[in-house]
Amino acid sequence: EAIHVSSSPLKWVTHVFHFFINLPSQHKNEMPDHQSLQAFEMPQVQLGDDTGWIKVLLGRYGNFHANLPVHQQQFIYHLQLAKGKVFTIGTHAGWQYAALVAFGNVIINENKHERGELVVFDRSSNAIELVAAFGNTDILVFGGEPSGEPFVADGPVDMNPEHEITEAYNEYYEGKYGYINKALLAKK
Repeated sequence: EAIHVSSSPLKWVTHVFHFFINLPSQHKNEMPDHQSLQAFEMPQVQLGDDTGWIKVLLGRYGNFHANLPVHQQQFIYHLQLAKGKVFTIGTHAGWQYAALVAFGNVIINENKHERGELVVFDRSSNAIELVAAFGNTDILVFGGEPSGEPFVADGPVDMNPEHEITEAYNEYYEGKYGYINKALLAKK
């Protein structure tokens, strides 16, 4: 997801967010897949009362759903709220939730947060209230049900049991993840 934070073409600044979703262990050995989507391919819903909009990057919001497969209940939303507007997201008990303030400052559940802050919510929260009290703001809200599996990460690799990290690196070094044809790169 790209967020443009300047309206001046001379000072055009874009922030790009790239999300990786951890697959449940039973799907780890399936063929890898990469899917790029253009902005027009993601549902964007106008919120009432000129509040702003919500773009569904993963999962669903009401009757709108992203065009990406999910293996459990997960979501990623990009919200843009107009100054002075309030938006509330209902939560499910036990789910994990977080928000990244991408642009502007915002009040989240009565606490002020600034651009660049990551807010992790208590799993018992009943709702997430976002208030664009200081001006227009962009927020990424994401989360979902816990996987119930262990999670181990090492660099770009994430697996469930730790021994699978070693197996993944061994397979990578053995060329089992494919290769880059250097001759094709030299032609560019």
